[in-house]
Amino acid sequence: MNHMKTNKLNTLSTLIIGTFLSAAASAAPMGLEGPIQAVVDNGDGSGSMTVMGITVEVPAGTSIITPTTSLTMSQLADPTPLPGRDLLDGFIGGTAIINGDTTNGYNVAADIFAEPAENILIGEISHNCVTATCDGAGEQIFISGSEIAKISDVRMLARPAVNGTGLEIDLSTVAQGSPVAAEGYYGPDNLFHYFIIEAEGNLINAAVDTISIARARCRNGKTMRIQGGVSQSSGVVTIINYGTTPIVADAITGLGTYQFRRNNINTCPAEVTVQFNNATATLETSR
Repeated sequence: MNHMKTNKLNTLSTLIIGTFLSAAASAAPMGLEGPIQAVVDNGDGSGSMTVMGITVEVPAGTSIITPTTSLTMSQLADPTPLPGRDLLDGFIGGTAIINGDTTNGYNVAADIFAEPAENILIGEISHNCVTATCDGAGEQIFISGSEIAKISDVRMLARPAVNGTGLEIDLSTVAQGSPVAAEGYYGPDNLFHYFIIEAEGNLINAAVDTISIARARCRNGKTMRIQGGVSQSSGVVTIINYGTTPIVADAITGLGTYQFRRNNINTCPAEVTVQFNNATATLETSR
């Protein structure tokens, strides 16, 4: 919104009044980030959310995502408690980021991001697993003495453990005392429930070519940048429809990394795909 000085307001009052009268019938941008107080499923793919006391209509087909997956309206409204939140219905009490439009107090969502909380835990592995995915009976992971638990709920299902370049690793090969980072939420059950864990360990299957996209950023009319990891320390990565870039040996993992940059991108793609030999990876681009 343009803020005008008082003398300009006086001079241009007629024009401004006309502008506001015209805009009153048009939708204005709307954005919210705050606590989720209510979620209603209409049963036809549509619904509504109340965030910070503001009710927002959610049309059928609206993009609804959590940190790891996409949801339907019925899944977002599902009152089944998420892991470690037994006294809270679904995403109630969590945080939503909503973008959309508003017209005369009627708010309509264009896209929604929801999560119970945004907590990060960085430290060292103080107790590790004996199986690759830490799914064995009684297995536990501790970071700096705090137990963490993998989220198994499909509404925010934990991703596989990865190294710093985004390649999937074998958790049983992560040495005690080595650095680790996890993202998720700390629940009322006094457990850190994670959907992402990053550490340095052996690849889950070193005999198979793999590639990851750690970041994919693009701005219309400007630059696209993509970076990630590869299970080999040399070779070439292909960015489908855009070009190639060399693999650089990574001193930490002993594997490879790559970075790709293309300037003067008129229209950013919704997602990008990279390829190394027969391995591919796809990720949505962030703006």
